[in-house]
Amino acid sequence: MESHSRRSFIKSSATLLGAVGAGVSRMPAASDKVNIGFIGFGIRGNYLGQHFKVLPDVTIVTVADLYDGYLQNARETIDDRIQTTKDYRVVLDRKDIDAVIVATPEHWHTRIVLDAISAGKDIYIEKPMTWSVEEGYQIMTAMKNSSRILQVGSGRKSLPTTAKAKEIVKSGVLGKINLVRYSDFRNSIDGAWGYPIPPDASRKTVDWSQFLGSAPKISWSPERFFRWRCWWEYSGGIATDLFVHQLTALHEILSLKVPKSAVSHGGIYRWNDGRTVPDVMGTFFEYPGDFLLEMCVDLGSSKGHIQAHGEAIMGSEATMLIGGPDGGIVLYREDPNQVRRQDAKQFPRALREQFEAEQRAKEPLPIPKDKEVVEVPSDPAWPTHQQFFVRSIKQRTPSVEDAEVGHNAATACHMANYAFRHNCKAGIDPQTGKLIALETGSGRARASH
Repeated sequence: MESHSRRSFIKSSATLLGAVGAGVSRMPAASDKVNIGFIGFGIRGNYLGQHFKVLPDVTIVTVADLYDGYLQNARETIDDRIQTTKDYRVVLDRKDIDAVIVATPEHWHTRIVLDAISAGKDIYIEKPMTWSVEEGYQIMTAMKNSSRILQVGSGRKSLPTTAKAKEIVKSGVLGKINLVRYSDFRNSIDGAWGYPIPPDASRKTVDWSQFLGSAPKISWSPERFFRWRCWWEYSGGIATDLFVHQLTALHEILSLKVPKSAVSHGGIYRWNDGRTVPDVMGTFFEYPGDFLLEMCVDLGSSKGHIQAHGEAIMGSEATMLIGGPDGGIVLYREDPNQVRRQDAKQFPRALREQFEAEQRAKEPLPIPKDKEVVEVPSDPAWPTHQQFFVRSIKQRTPSVEDAEVGHNAATACHMANYAFRHNCKAGIDPQTGKLIALETGSGRARASH
């Protein structure tokens, strides 16, 4: 990924914002329908279409996509009367559209988001928010100079389970947090992004040139169009597709922003099909507050859940497991007597007997329940991530996952990928906001180029 100075990106963002407000759409009243346009209707776009179309205060008006088949699917699943187009600017030009859902390949996210802000649309942007760290500064600058609402689509951020886990952490019951672990395992072609290619895929049914956008110009490749997550030019792979969900939730639960550093390892160990992103990857992040966050994804085996699953937040007093074998939230408390117990077998006999007598004389502390399932009651009134977005539009209130939150989660993912691709310990230059390689042991930093 090309690195530029934060200042140059902010300057270019200001230029792009010159037209903000020129095409501002109406702001719906609380009782009005919210008119939505989709930009991208592939796998994620179709998924979101199913969720938005059932909301009683939403009308899906138009859909843009670069493949004829996805446009046909939109008409079949949403409404045969909706407008479909291969040009996303047609969606932005409609004055009756209040908001757009952006579900495109990652290398198109920022360009479309900035255009949508200039067109006066509210935005629901699929995760990750950006393809690079620098793009995050562009979007945040644009949003600060705009009255629009932006929500990133990492749904775990707004779940009741996430809210409850945050409450538990704030209570202090876990003690000093020292390690957080997340793991995910899958072993299927679709799970490794090897999605089926429609038999009618061709240059006639796909706008290939528009798909490439700012990416290097290459000849027609149906694999890259339909399986774009497998290539660095359009995606951040495991980190931006899978890490980002958990990072967004963990940032909320633990009140985090961006890591101090990251180290990554991995490779293509299972799906050697021409992809360039790894199918197995593990990253250690170090966060302010002096703890590690370990993330591991294996796309070549689905049985890793036998050992671990979900997120484990480990503290000196207890460990909280979220989404483990028992589901929900489970607390595993430390035995305080075991924590303070010491052994002095290496002492001479007289000193050892004296030490052991002192140990026995200590008043035993109450032993907490080893395993405690924390109930998170089902609340049918709790909004979905999509409903939160619609509510923000109608009430003109901040979204549950704004540009800064999206930037912070995406930055951690970009840091993980930088560490992997440069075989280094990666960090962020506090002056420029750029990713840098931290030279081990020298105390100096080497800027990326």
